[in-house]
Amino acid sequence: MTQPREWLLLFIGLPGGKFPTDQLRVMKGMFLFTREGPASVRDLYHFEPYDYGPFATPVYGDLDSLETQGLIRTLYVMGTNQRVFELTSTGDQQFRDLIGKTPKDALDILGAIKELATSLSFADLLRYVYDKYPHYASRSLLNQ
Repeated sequence: MTQPREWLLLFIGLPGGKFPTDQLRVMKGMFLFTREGPASVRDLYHFEPYDYGPFATPVYGDLDSLETQGLIRTLYVMGTNQRVFELTSTGDQQFRDLIGKTPKDALDILGAIKELATSLSFADLLRYVYDKYPHYASRSLLNQ
């Protein structure tokens, strides 16, 4: 069974849309995956409504762990709090190994979610999540 950090690594490594794989898109992507992916991933993370929709603190801990292990690097967008994640060469090798071990149906769903999350603007992605899962918009700063 694939661990949460491995799913994160796969999410970061899969091709996406025009927007970078930043902390918002990782968080919302993993949320959507736990809701729309196979039953085996339903409990990867426990999401709660927060300032910008569904949030799970352990996602950030796992991202930090992947960086500490040298599997991803974090790029900071100057003048913002945006963090963009990309695979290192070591991470790319592990990504390739995981691709071969991951069930195709789960990988296809994760890939479609990555494409969606990185093809929509910040506002459109939140709107998509809020429309589909309104409970998670209850504490949103955008609804105040």
